Amino acid sequence: MDNQAVHGKKVFEYPLAQAMSDGRAADYRVVVPTLTDTDLRRCLNFPAPAGRPSTAPTGEGENDGALRTTALHLGVLRAMTEHG
Repeated sequence: MDNQAVHGKKVFEYPLAQAMSDGRAADYRVVVPTLTDTDLRRCLNFPAPAGRPSTAPTGEGENDGALRTTALHLGVLRAMTEHG
């Protein structure tokens, strides 16, 4: 946002830390939930396909969409539990 030609002249500067201190902005944390293929398969008691290490990408098999959705849900639940 330093490009004045694109964003115009700066008329006021209000740092986020100051806004939080003043109660104008909420404090926040960025949480990136992650769940490895091995974690997911352990949670689901679902073995890795034969001939493929459990750390390899799942590819485009018919169960992969369900596994991705389940991984997303489990990752969010884990983040909620760990970070309150």
